[in-house]
Amino acid sequence: MADLEPTLERFRKAYDKPEYQKGLNVALREALKLYASAARLDFVHGRDPDLANIAISFQLDESRSRAACQSAFRVFYELQRENLLCGVTLLGWSSVGGEYVGRHLWESAGLKTQSRPSNPEVQQFSNFADVSTFQLSAIFEVVEEQQEQLHVEGATVLVEQIQKLADSPISARLSPRKQLRAPGVCLRGPGAERVACGAIKAYSSYIGALFDNFD
Repeated sequence: MADLEPTLERFRKAYDKPEYQKGLNVALREALKLYASAARLDFVHGRDPDLANIAISFQLDESRSRAACQSAFRVFYELQRENLLCGVTLLGWSSVGGEYVGRHLWESAGLKTQSRPSNPEVQQFSNFADVSTFQLSAIFEVVEEQQEQLHVEGATVLVEQIQKLADSPISARLSPRKQLRAPGVCLRGPGAERVACGAIKAYSSYIGALFDNFD
């Protein structure tokens, strides 16, 4: 398995000195490909192949997302060694000017009245596999940073899981944003990575138990 710190350093350089082609940070994408190749990674399900994976996500092309990328990678690095019911996926969204255009495209793909992508940055991927078939059980965004307390915002089921796990007071609120295909949550502040690891493990077990009731 590729070493953690050298990989994070490559990610930092890709954010600090980005190389853009057609609006996308190709330097970061190349660093991610190199890591996946060195670690011999591929998309895999968890112990139960019928359960969709849990995504640990970040924005690929927004320079201010460096901390989110590093936290996402640390959480993924820690959890990929766990034998969870739901697998974990490190997921970078194509982004333009702070907008999650990749995520918007994925969410709208689940609608009957989906529209074709209007952003030229994502139109270049129009020949790729149909994202409507790519399912997720949940989407976590994690940013470890120094604040007075951990801030959590997202879907009710995930916020409640995190509140049960937190060993210190947190600032929690439900997301006003519609989450069309999978519940999502953002953790930002001290202990975000540790709490996210625990919450992902707990949610994986929760999803497994939920589907067991329908067997």
